This record gives sequence, C-alpha cells and structure tokens, in this order.
Amino acid sequence: MFSTNSNPHQRGARSDKRFALLLTALSLLFICPGTSWAQEGKKASNSIYLELLGNGAVYSLNYDRMFSNSVSGRIGIMSVPVDEATLDVDEDDVKVDLTTLPIMINYLKGGNHKLEIGGGVILVFVSADIKEVGSVEGSGVLGTATLGYRYQPRAGGFNFRIGFTPIFDQGGFSPWAGLSLGYSF
Repeated sequence: MFSTNSNPHQRGARSDKRFALLLTALSLLFICPGTSWAQEGKKASNSIYLELLGNGAVYSLNYDRMFSNSVSGRIGIMSVPVDEATLDVDEDDVKVDLTTLPIMINYLKGGNHKLEIGGGVILVFVSADIKEVGSVEGSGVLGTATLGYRYQPRAGGFNFRIGFTPIFDQGGFSPWAGLSLGYSF
C-alpha cells in the first residue's frame, strides 16, 4: 500500500510524477464539458469548498465540476504537519508532513437539494525528516466513498455538504464523516 524512498535522486523523479498526475487530474476536470447544463442555459457547474474531516481526512480544499445534471468530479488537497504528541517522540528528532489528494466521481439526484453518492481514491504522501536517519518519503492510495446530502443551487451561490465518508484500505474500512461549506459559480 505505501512505498518509501530515502534516495534523493529518486525523490525528485517521484515529485515530478506526483505533479504530472495532479496536473492531469485537474486538466480533465476543466476540459470535460458539462454538455447538459450548457444546453439548458446559465448553470453553476463549478464549486469550491472547504471540507472539515471528510474524504481528505482532517480537512481539504476542493474543486468540484458538474459534468451533467447528475455527475460531478472532484479533486481536493490537504496538507498538515504531524505533531510530536501524535508520534510520541521529541519534536527535535522527527518532523513529519502529511498530504492527501482526494479524487472522486459523484452521482447526484435532486434539484437544489441533492442526494450525493460518490467513490474514488485518496492519494497519500508522507515525508519525514528523522534526526538519526535523514529524509524519508512514502506514498500510497486509499479508497473512499461519500453518501450524503448536498445543497447546491443550480444558479450558483452558497453550497453545503454533509455526509458519511468512509476510508478503505487493505484491512477494511474506517467510518468517517465530513461537513463542507463553499461557493458555486
């Protein structure tokens, strides 16, 4: 599930691959047209929102694109330092950063008030500077889903989401939930 790498030459190549993957995913969200919405007149097909807990784990900043009246795609990012209390080590010995990128496809049913059912992946990147060892990086992929409520007016404006957002790995799943506030345009 996770891979680690402490070779500095391979870390640069891995960072380039991550950047290319992120750029490709963002490009697909912007390029794919929302044909149904475009034919019906001006509709808000883009949303940005802050999600607390949820698919990003702790929080995430997200961009969501409606491809049709019932299908959307989402990409988000969360990055946090992991403190020494969580790791149970001296803060001078270890510094850890955690980054997640939730990427999802959602099915939506309803008008302004929608049932949201989605699935996707969470790309996870961990980097650590360990006093006795040096720099270490790791990455992995987790599964995630959403079953929830979304308020998103077709004409745009304030949006709100709340839902059950379990996270899946090789050992099963962890129940999780999220709350989002944002703006559609």
